[in-house]
Amino acid sequence: MTCVNAAGDDIPALIIVKGLTEKALRAYNISEGPVGAKYRYQKKARMEDVLGVSWFQDHFLKHCGPECPQIIILNSHSSHETLCLIEAARDNEISLFALHPHTTKYLNFLYKTVLGPFQREYNKQCTDFMSMAPNNLITKWEWPRIFKQAYTKTVNSVNITKGFEVCGIFPFNPNKIPESAFALSLAFVNPVLPSSSSVAFSPEEPENTNYISQTISSDKSTENVIIATADEHGNEALLELIKSGQLDVIAHDENENLTVSLENPPQICINSDSTTKMPASRNTEIKNVFHLPVTSEIKSPNIKNKKKLTKKEQKERNEREKEERKIKRMEKKEKKHRLAMYKCYDKSQEVKKIRNSNE
Repeated sequence: MTCVNAAGDDIPALIIVKGLTEKALRAYNISEGPVGAKYRYQKKARMEDVLGVSWFQDHFLKHCGPECPQIIILNSHSSHETLCLIEAARDNEISLFALHPHTTKYLNFLYKTVLGPFQREYNKQCTDFMSMAPNNLITKWEWPRIFKQAYTKTVNSVNITKGFEVCGIFPFNPNKIPESAFALSLAFVNPVLPSSSSVAFSPEEPENTNYISQTISSDKSTENVIIATADEHGNEALLELIKSGQLDVIAHDENENLTVSLENPPQICINSDSTTKMPASRNTEIKNVFHLPVTSEIKSPNIKNKKKLTKKEQKERNEREKEERKIKRMEKKEKKHRLAMYKCYDKSQEVKKIRNSNE
């Protein structure tokens, strides 16, 4: 957790590590970390109410200076809005100002010019450390030193003051916030169709028929799925979906029209007048289905005889997929190790060239 002011000064960071007891802190080489940093532990290494109050009373008040009143700009995290923290701030003439949700993009100065450069510099420090030797790993003991190198390079007065200036907080400049930030959000309009089974699409209005919509009936016991199109481009798109296996071809009727369903498992439909119920677990019905001309490239599978996997077969399939994922992880790890060795070799060659040039 980082705290800075508009003058470019910063309060030593609060570092939260994962652990249940104070013993978790012993694995870190704290002496190599940032000067004055405060280390705390938490079950999931996250900020919480108790840590927020502890940080304010034991850490912030020691470094904020005697000047009063003061104001702290915080995000809307729950740990910053507890009763104990508010009362402690009021007793010390400090006002808490929590940024509204969805405004941090424009008003959080740390995100603008401090934390972004810090993240990039930290990744660079980690890459340089691991590329120095194949056996270099970022352990808990090594982490504070790498964190300090990135922290001291990026959390400086230049970046901090620039963040306040970019957000228009200090010097105060409301024009720094663009007009687009104040625009109203566009509501997502989803047209609701009547739940009656007599819904029909007119071929004279193709712009209203090339989509899939869902409506819920009044008794909420069934879900009506209406699929229709009157555009030849939609036909081409559906043909591609069928060829790729994303759509299942069910059957074709007397007029050489093919009925397709977007549901999985697919439904058995013979023609446009028939309506078949989906599995009882989903309680849905297909009211209208799309009819597609039959081509020689499409084959209609016999889904009536589709065999379901038994528990044993499903277990074997899960084990195979698990083994495949394990192999992929090992290959990825091996590739990463090879890249680190290549970088180490390249650096050693550069060092040799520099030494030879100096000699």
